[in-house]
Amino acid sequence: MHLLADAKQPMACTYEEINMTAPGGAFSIGFSASSILGLVLVALKLGHVIDWSWWWVTVPFWGVRALFVASIALAMVTGLVAGIFSRQH
Repeated sequence: MHLLADAKQPMACTYEEINMTAPGGAFSIGFSASSILGLVLVALKLGHVIDWSWWWVTVPFWGVRALFVASIALAMVTGLVAGIFSRQH
């Protein structure tokens, strides 16, 4: 009888609890502008509308990450060079 009483009660949870269960939010589709642009460029390439290299067509998928990695590397090199010059003077 105890199981039937619990089954009839509605499950109570807050929006925050629902939102924490799914990455990107409970109702997030997860497409960014660069993903949509990349899909459009791939469709245009496959439809023979554009005659670009596949490297350029796929830039929206990996370009943002490459810029992020390059900026981190540049910051690290700049920090190392600044540290070397600050020790010499």
